[in-house]
Amino acid sequence: MSVNLTVDEFKKLAQEFNIIPLYTEILSDVDTPLSVFQKNILSREI
Repeated sequence: MSVNLTVDEFKKLAQEFNIIPLYTEILSDVDTPLSVFQKNILSREI
């Protein structure tokens, strides 16, 4: 999974801004945005 910015790009923007939007694309056939979010959160709790 890749994010829209590299670490270097993020650091450069962080010098000027407090909030930097990040996004990634996830291919999915049957998942909804909410189910993908829930699976991501639940996988971090373990």
